[in-house]
Amino acid sequence: MEKTKIPFSTGERILLEIEGLNHAGEGVSHMDGFTVFVPWTAPGDKVEAEVISLKKNYARALPCALHHPSLDRLEAACPHHGICGGCQLQHIRYSKQVHWKRQIVADMLQRLGGLHVKVHPVIGMDEPWSYRNKAQFPVADDNGSLKIGLFEKRSHKVVDVHECLIQHPLNWQAVEIARELIEKCQPKWNHQRGIPYRPCRGAHARPNRTGVSGGHCSG
Repeated sequence: MEKTKIPFSTGERILLEIEGLNHAGEGVSHMDGFTVFVPWTAPGDKVEAEVISLKKNYARALPCALHHPSLDRLEAACPHHGICGGCQLQHIRYSKQVHWKRQIVADMLQRLGGLHVKVHPVIGMDEPWSYRNKAQFPVADDNGSLKIGLFEKRSHKVVDVHECLIQHPLNWQAVEIARELIEKCQPKWNHQRGIPYRPCRGAHARPNRTGVSGGHCSG
């Protein structure tokens, strides 16, 4: 079997047209038969991207410039989109998000499972916001500054988040209360003496019909 020739090198900028999405929500493109994954893109986008890593069968690239946006692209509502790793598809119209989620399932069943089965359309939500009934956010101490939020994509660096549009509002109230308590309880002498201090590793909350239950910090 002839080995696929890699048509570019790491650090090179290439022009790509996004054809679909992979299971991680990254855009999928091909150059001379070689697969390239590009995060934060939408099917139909024409982008300039910088190659950041090369494998035997695929490459990863980061978008540098959007030359022609997809008709399915829109401005993400969340100010943290593209920084935190929470919502990979918010820049795509919701009707197309559910379309591509169905396609991803069908592709995975066929490619990995060898199953050619009918995958029914996804039943979407009337309002795709404020629907998550469980909050679990990592907590970090960044040189004396408290951060509660989500991890950056492919990292353990915490992005400080003060609003998450897909979380139930009661969850977010509980997280902000946890933030206040942690800041009050944190001993000042730890930083004065240069001793690393982590008051807790994560904040959790879950709403029910009467309010929020199970709100706590894990250490």
